[in-house]
Amino acid sequence: MAIPTIGITGANGFIGAHLMRSAVARGLRPIAFVRRGTSLAPIADLAGRYELIEGDVRDPASVDAFVARCRAVFHLAGLNRYWARDRAEFHAVNVAGARSVADACVRHGVERVVHASSCITLGASDLPVPRDEDAPYNLAFAFP
Repeated sequence: MAIPTIGITGANGFIGAHLMRSAVARGLRPIAFVRRGTSLAPIADLAGRYELIEGDVRDPASVDAFVARCRAVFHLAGLNRYWARDRAEFHAVNVAGARSVADACVRHGVERVVHASSCITLGASDLPVPRDEDAPYNLAFAFP
């Protein structure tokens, strides 16, 4: 049985860097998809043990080139903050970008896709209480 080639978008982000280490520890050589111009410092200790593709989820051609080399994709890239000067940026990255990754996975017959989003989609709480998809979204004030 062949070892699957896994690709990780946002590989130099918080979750992505941990997943990269886990993949390498399991003997895999993941493909890291990172936004052009971002720091590789979070995965510097893994140098030489992964393949790097620089691109942008907002650029379907770079997404396609990345996904074409994968049998499984972990889509972790996203704009994960409570604000942006241009709200369209959230849509471009978190909606259209995710769609671009999903579409490329379908085109290339990717066997497994895991998409992780941000807790921002669930709103905020000042109390240490669990929030899930049934919790009321309360960040409308931040995005009037």
